[in-house]
Amino acid sequence: MDPVLALILGCLLTFMVAGAGVVLWQVSKRLKRVQERLEAMQVLSLLPDRVQALSRVVEDLDPGLIREEFERIHTALARLEALAASPAGAAPPEISRADVVRALVHRWLRDEGYRSARLLDGETDFSKDPVAIQVRGILNGTQIEGSVLVRGDEVVEATLEPDYRAFP
Repeated sequence: MDPVLALILGCLLTFMVAGAGVVLWQVSKRLKRVQERLEAMQVLSLLPDRVQALSRVVEDLDPGLIREEFERIHTALARLEALAASPAGAAPPEISRADVVRALVHRWLRDEGYRSARLLDGETDFSKDPVAIQVRGILNGTQIEGSVLVRGDEVVEATLEPDYRAFP
C-alpha cells in the first residue's frame, strides 16, 4: 500500500473517530439536560394529589357561610369607619350589648382553636346577664355544637359537643 494513501486513510479514520466522539459528547450533554429537566418536573407527579385535596377543601366550603362572614366583616369595617370619622373629642358611637357579646364569643372560640365559628343567636335576649349563646364551629376537623355562657364581659362556661349529625 502506498504510504500517502495509508496516511490519508489514517487521517480520515482519525477525523471520523474524533467526529463520532464529539457527536457522542454533544448527545451526552443534551441527555443530561433533558434528565435534569425531567427531575425538575418530578414535582408535578404530586400535582394530582394536591388538586384533589384542594377540591375537597373547596367542596367543604359553604357559600352561605362565606357570604355571612363577609357581611360580618363589612359591618365591622363600617363600625370602624364610623369611629375613624368621628372627631377626636366626640364620644364614640354606642356599641350594643349584642355586638359586644358576639365579639367576645367569637374571640373566645378563635382563641380556643375553633374554625368557621357561627353564632346561632336568632332568638337570644342579650339584655339578660348571664346570656347563653348557641354556637357551631369546627375543631380538629370535627363539627362542634353547643352553648357558651357569658356573664358580664367574660365567657364563664362552654358546653360544646361533637355534632355527629353532620356526618353522612
